[in-house]
Amino acid sequence: MANLFSVLLIIFGSFLEIWFYYWRFANDGIQWWLSFIIGSALTLMLSLAVYERKNRWMIFLVAPLIAYSILATSAGQTFSLNSVIIKNKTAIFQQDNINKNIDEIEQRIQSLNNQISELQNQRSATLTSLEDRFEWKNTTAGSEEREDQLKAERKEYETRLNLLRDSQTNIAVLSEKSQTIYEFYNSLVPIKTTWIQFIFQTLLSGFIAFMAPLGIITYKRKIQQPVIHAAPIPVSAPVHLPVVQVLSSPSDRFIRRWLQINWLGVEKEKSDSILPIETFKTFMENRNEAYEKSDYDYVLNRSIERKIIDKNHKIIEKNRQKAYELIK
Repeated sequence: MANLFSVLLIIFGSFLEIWFYYWRFANDGIQWWLSFIIGSALTLMLSLAVYERKNRWMIFLVAPLIAYSILATSAGQTFSLNSVIIKNKTAIFQQDNINKNIDEIEQRIQSLNNQISELQNQRSATLTSLEDRFEWKNTTAGSEEREDQLKAERKEYETRLNLLRDSQTNIAVLSEKSQTIYEFYNSLVPIKTTWIQFIFQTLLSGFIAFMAPLGIITYKRKIQQPVIHAAPIPVSAPVHLPVVQVLSSPSDRFIRRWLQINWLGVEKEKSDSILPIETFKTFMENRNEAYEKSDYDYVLNRSIERKIIDKNHKIIEKNRQKAYELIK
């Protein structure tokens, strides 16, 4: 389980380091794919130096790499934060322009409404009878044509106004979102925002720089624990003990299989002896049936001991079930 934590620390630490390296180098005008390659190479170099830390020369490489990693990834955090700030400020600027356009269009629509009302009032005051309408027909036609033009223009402005209102966002909300966490901390403690940002980003960069090396060190420590050998006990004189071969009992399945193969000749009345060991071995290999020679020797010796077969491997007990019970 400890090794799992070490591997995850190496993976996540390397990813974070490469990610903030990317922001650092991308803001130097380097293409995004090359920024990732540079960040990956620097991360691998630090990891290799830590892995080969037993080489004394690697120590001189580890220290500057960690220091550079902290400085570069801290700058990467700054660039990443600035991109968010610029995006929010751009959104606020766009919304401010939208609000100004909305005000101008609303004023223009109001002006058109006033002109339309004025034309309608003039016609109502002038045309009080059919005779008036006939007498002022040319003037009336011009007035109605102008009213239609004003209404068409108003409709166009209303369409634009609806589109602008659909894209409108509360600037107060955007302004609140644009506030960084460092500005929030600045409202709590009397420290400049730039210093708060520097402290937090440097600390995070330091933790990130040590993630992969710590994972490598702890993983190696886990798999390279020293083996402690017990000191030999001095013996005044050599003691020779008899060698006793202890055969473990084979499986029940092997015993039944051994009897089945060797008793086949008896049951078919073609032989009264068990198979030679070479024949038994070939029989088992042809059927891809594995067995241990120690199991074979155990069953053979047990059969001789229990008078199931004689020393010449002639079968005495021809009932296979009884033979099995005697061996067990």
